[in-house]
Amino acid sequence: MSLAILGIGSATPAREISQAAAADLAVGFANAAPGHERTLAAIYRQTRIRARGSVLLEDPAGKPFAQSFFPPADAAGGGPSTSARMARYAAEAGPLALAAARKALAGCGVEATAVTHLVTCSCTGFANPGVDLDIVRGLGLAADVSRTHVGFMGCHGAFNALRVAEAFATAHASASWASATTTRWPAAPSGA
Repeated sequence: MSLAILGIGSATPAREISQAAAADLAVGFANAAPGHERTLAAIYRQTRIRARGSVLLEDPAGKPFAQSFFPPADAAGGGPSTSARMARYAAEAGPLALAAARKALAGCGVEATAVTHLVTCSCTGFANPGVDLDIVRGLGLAADVSRTHVGFMGCHGAFNALRVAEAFATAHASASWASATTTRWPAAPSGA
């Protein structure tokens, strides 16, 4: 049996930051030791990513960008709680995943009602119910569509999600599956 990807859809957050500005932010996030800022900037340049999208980038008056979630929001310097981070993820990830899934279906000629398996992947956060239900509801997929979520594996998770989809397609010859992948948050590459 040969397999093919019939449609690809992507969605990125509306806000964007240059890779150089992201490298500047990373110095603070990574607590880079003094004198290592140039090394970190060089690593960011070597990725050849031009810009990154983020749901966390705000555009306050007078500043080209800022992070609303960072620097740390509490007095102890620990930043937002896991609960606050996951609440933001739950609010933002579903709409992005649904937008990408819509584009993928529009480009492949498969009707949403024909999808039998849905594989989602995110290396950023977790919500329950998850982005898979946002896609099921938003696309009008059958209520009994088989859903599998691959999470917390970093960027490599996308490869594992493709392996899961391949296994479904191989095991179920009549399967018509969809895969939606949400990338790293808060700073997902948008211009590689």
